Amino acid sequence: MPITMFDNLDVLVNNSGLLTTNASISQTNSLVPAYAIGKYWAINQIPQGPIKSTFSFSYYPIISGEPNYNILNTVRGLSDDILYSGTKIEIAGVSGYSCYLRSYELQSSPNNLVRANVTYDTFVPLSGQITSKTGTTDFYNPYDRIPHGWTTYISSSGNRLIAPTYDFSYRFNANWEPIYIIGQRDPYEVHLMNGIEEMSFVRDSFTHIQFSGEEVTGTFITGDWLIELFNYKLIATQSNSGALTFDISGAKIISNKLVADVGNFVRTETSIRRYY
Repeated sequence: MPITMFDNLDVLVNNSGLLTTNASISQTNSLVPAYAIGKYWAINQIPQGPIKSTFSFSYYPIISGEPNYNILNTVRGLSDDILYSGTKIEIAGVSGYSCYLRSYELQSSPNNLVRANVTYDTFVPLSGQITSKTGTTDFYNPYDRIPHGWTTYISSSGNRLIAPTYDFSYRFNANWEPIYIIGQRDPYEVHLMNGIEEMSFVRDSFTHIQFSGEEVTGTFITGDWLIELFNYKLIATQSNSGALTFDISGAKIISNKLVADVGNFVRTETSIRRYY
């Protein structure tokens, strides 16, 4: 079998290609030792849980057609997870079906392209072997569709410059639980048990936390509260083809930290959280 190099492989989410910088598949088998009365050593190893395969990748997200962002919004909006059957993921020809989004992260910083990290878990067997990509798609040539630190804003009532933002990070984590029945190897159902959504951002203004359980909207940011990540074409032409938008009105303030050090401006790091 010829060696497949990184620049000649596909990373696909629901058959949409990603501009990845690294990707991996890991499999874990949950085993515990079995003991018998009168025996000093373990006599065997037995399953304690399911085989779990995890797909992980880092990539540059794009504004239009970003499959993981669409899946994130689907998971966040689930009202009946019994009707949700997961996603197909493929890395270098190895495919996983019924993959469930475990984490989604975004990082935006000054003078850098926005980066994303995503992980999916599946509890069913994988298929396929390592193969080189068979074709190309324009998802691998995003030119002006990648968001940038220059075009990441905290927006309040449509004013994108009312609260300048220097660093921004977003993280969503979901906890999925497979349910099995006797005589069946694959899960009968997979349930979303809970989810946590966290954001942190750096600004050059300080706002006091007024009370325990305070929401981010109100004292910290007035009006409609959004984080918007536009394509970097917005800088040159003031035109855009949409944005990656995060509206987490109702999130609570977790921490607020004022930082002052030599050779830098005074800044405030704020972290907020919401549960599902």
